[in-house]
Amino acid sequence: MEFSPSNLAAWNEQDVREELLAPVLKQLGYSKGTKNDVFRGQILTLRYPRLSLGRKKPSTDPELRGEADYVCDLNLPSNRHIRWVVEAKGPSVEIESDEIEQAYSYAGHPDVRAVYFCLCNGRIMEFFQTSLGPKSASILRVECSNLSADFLKIENLVGPLALERDWGGHELDIGVPIGKGLRSISQIVGGSLEYTETSLGDPMLIGMRVGISGGSIERGPENTLVSYFRTSAMNGRLDRMVTRLGLNNMVASSQDAVLSVDESRPTIFRCEHSARIPAGESVWNINTGGEFVLERDLSCRVTTESEGVLVGKCFKGHFRSLFSYPDMGVEVRALGTFEINLS
Repeated sequence: MEFSPSNLAAWNEQDVREELLAPVLKQLGYSKGTKNDVFRGQILTLRYPRLSLGRKKPSTDPELRGEADYVCDLNLPSNRHIRWVVEAKGPSVEIESDEIEQAYSYAGHPDVRAVYFCLCNGRIMEFFQTSLGPKSASILRVECSNLSADFLKIENLVGPLALERDWGGHELDIGVPIGKGLRSISQIVGGSLEYTETSLGDPMLIGMRVGISGGSIERGPENTLVSYFRTSAMNGRLDRMVTRLGLNNMVASSQDAVLSVDESRPTIFRCEHSARIPAGESVWNINTGGEFVLERDLSCRVTTESEGVLVGKCFKGHFRSLFSYPDMGVEVRALGTFEINLS
């Protein structure tokens, strides 16, 4: 395919996405809603713990959100997915360490797990293998002015047939396992948590269950553990409340290097999250089971500490949560149990 803009200096990042990258992906065979799917930044928003996106102070920087410009997704007949990520930059931006680390964060995110990531500023396209890390050299570098001559090289690396050829088989895991009998990255395939006690003393909450529908546990910074998990409450009104508070997608961290199998020394995960629901929205009334309309904004900060042990491929134990509503001067404490099934 041809690429010869008359005035590249006048382009910005959006121009690179629309005028260059979108046609390239289309030519490679990626199209929305097909088996060679493509997700764009407006659709796929990723949450990160403090360590990602090149943050320099992991202990104090807030949790981040990022958007990958394109995630190309090859869906195999076995329902396995092979993905690669494309990140666009303006022509005035040089592709250097910060830009590479940002794209690597997108590619390595547990909701993506891309085998490659690509950066393009309209002048060059550079491809990297995610498993080699952000410090490794690119595996393919193409001058956009030579796109027509080098297009087959790109297709031979990230085209759908090439991905299936090179990555369609079983992938070995040579990393350090996160627990006995598990891989270095373990998928959450299901689970639940159940409330057993609350400071409200409301019997409606006792025995209430929230499903854990997916996510992962993997190694974080300095050989610690990070858990990403998605929840879905079985009560419709509670589920809407959980979603509004942002508790349906969570990140928890542990200082342990592996999941404990010793009940006297359980692994402890901690999670903190803040959210605000604007006035005028309907929220769940815990006391009545119905809903009511907020007359003013509602802020909430949730702090949860969970401790558990690995039994086979199930991580299970107890949790305690503190729900703080500073606008109302109210705090609610809750205790419960959890089970997380891993693969």
